[in-house]
Amino acid sequence: MPFLTPQRLAQLGDKVWSWFAVLAYHVFRLFPPRFVSDLGERLGRRFGPSRSPVSTREAIANLRHIRPDYSEAQCAEAVIRMWEQIGRVQAETAVMERMWDSATITVQIGDAVRPAVKTGRPIIFVFPHLGNWELLAILAKRLGADIPSVYEALPDRHELEMVQRSRRRIGHVVISPDRDGLLTLLGVMRQGKAVGLGIDEFKDGNVIAPSFGRPPRTDTNARLIESLARRFNALVIPAYCLRTAPFAFTLTVLDPLERPSAGQLDALCESWIKANPEQWYMLPRLRLGGAIT
Repeated sequence: MPFLTPQRLAQLGDKVWSWFAVLAYHVFRLFPPRFVSDLGERLGRRFGPSRSPVSTREAIANLRHIRPDYSEAQCAEAVIRMWEQIGRVQAETAVMERMWDSATITVQIGDAVRPAVKTGRPIIFVFPHLGNWELLAILAKRLGADIPSVYEALPDRHELEMVQRSRRRIGHVVISPDRDGLLTLLGVMRQGKAVGLGIDEFKDGNVIAPSFGRPPRTDTNARLIESLARRFNALVIPAYCLRTAPFAFTLTVLDPLERPSAGQLDALCESWIKANPEQWYMLPRLRLGGAIT
């Protein structure tokens, strides 16, 4: 049996890439955020398609489903922009605490948001993984609401640690995606405070929400949000971030919702993604018709 089997070569490649990412993270911290973001775009465009050809094909297949109005050329162009966006987001992780003062940021907030934050009622900020969603945590703090958020357990421990470091630097408390984390989440809500939950989520090897025409599942964050809002009489505040230029963002915070259904949240998230599919971080991880090989 040969020592360097294709599987072992792939594992070795993943380790090398992981070490490169750790090195890049520390090097990026030495440079201005705009330079880091631009470099991330170039790296994403250069290495994304070649390193992850299956993800590229998945993304194109998903675009055909999500945006049937796109031509093949538009799908191909959107996937290139997706890899550029992914590269930027990953690079910006290294300098997240400097992003707010470096990037051009436009904030659009519903008239009822600030009064809602001051009511003393529990609040659930809900968001999709669009643009650079980490900026929403900074905005929430500026509105007077810390939002401990449930994080995704990334398989690469080095990547997870880098993301967690970035969040600690901006004062963003994270909650583990397990039973202990759920107990922490419930405790925060009992105190009448705010939490954050992504509506779109990756679980069991697939993006399980939004549904995109699939039978809705009962174990999604949207279902959890629906349950928490009813149990604690919490306000649900939807928010999303879009990249409007290479280093410019618009953060939109909508007026609070009173006990929205899981279906409403699913449809809301789906509408944001359909309008901006190339900015959705989870586009290459969605499996609508089974895995593509």
